[in-house]
Amino acid sequence: MERRQPILSLVIPVYRVEDCIARALDSVYSQGVDESLFEVIAVDDGSPDKSAEIVGNCRAGHSNLTLLRKPNGGVSSARNKGMEHAKGEWIIFLDADDAIAPGALKDLTGFLTEPDGEAVRTPERMPDIIMMREVYAGSGTEKYSWKGMAEDLSPYTGMELFRKGYFRSTVTGLAIRRGFIKECGARFDERTAMGEDSTFIHSLLPYARCIIPWSRVLYLIHIRGGSASRTFTVERLRACRYNLQAALGLARKVGREVPESLPMIEFYRYSILLHYMKLAIKYRIPHAMRVFREIVPEGYIPLKRDGVVRERWKMRVMNGSLAAFYFLLEIQNLLTGKRIG
Repeated sequence: MERRQPILSLVIPVYRVEDCIARALDSVYSQGVDESLFEVIAVDDGSPDKSAEIVGNCRAGHSNLTLLRKPNGGVSSARNKGMEHAKGEWIIFLDADDAIAPGALKDLTGFLTEPDGEAVRTPERMPDIIMMREVYAGSGTEKYSWKGMAEDLSPYTGMELFRKGYFRSTVTGLAIRRGFIKECGARFDERTAMGEDSTFIHSLLPYARCIIPWSRVLYLIHIRGGSASRTFTVERLRACRYNLQAALGLARKVGREVPESLPMIEFYRYSILLHYMKLAIKYRIPHAMRVFREIVPEGYIPLKRDGVVRERWKMRVMNGSLAAFYFLLEIQNLLTGKRIG
């Protein structure tokens, strides 16, 4: 009997990736998975190079590959467009300069369609997110530590994972139930030029009732020179105001709707501001503290520390004075003899 819709939708933003998009697509199609089980949605974000042409050539041999075109609007708008067209029960986000690990797609589709998978897809325990491992290609180094994770597919809520000390800021390496994304009303913030993953995943985690960690490696990260995540300027720092505004809005929303998950978002708010400060020091942004005074929204400080299990004293210092906190980071940078970040 023919399947009406695919199990998985892989969404790939495409912009200036003519040197690597073929590798990403090959990592998907070389796995020998029945193409009725998944779809690939490549979103050409107004790329001026031959990226779309390469995808088009691949499309000729794969009926489950869709190429969408749009004016340039950034990776967030491309992912949103891909989500809007997705038909799969689960969504995987794949960056065009990365790859799916060999055999992982086959294992995942098998897990979701065969009897072993049925054990985690009962009506009482339908996962919202299947969380898998990400490693750096070549070295095999973990993006996120898997230490302390159960190996028996035990389910967690988002808050339970947070209490275990597990903090994740990217959407890659996950299979996210499309219906859950709709339930949360989650979309990528199209104002943000960096860190869009972090805002999106934290609009889901506070509401997640069932997250299944699976120790299988799903995602291979390839470091690519010149990518958006590898450069930082004063203009990018100023653009971070939108991430901070989104985080503050999310804290208010979670505080109203699922207050038991608020500690996760308060720690997230602390973490992204800390991250931007470290980047400002690493890239020697001139007059950075002046910029932070401009971009940190009114009401962002103080952070609520109740229920947060780590770095509470640092949050207290940040609450006391952003300038003092930034100065301490600079001192730490000098004492360690290396640029932090």
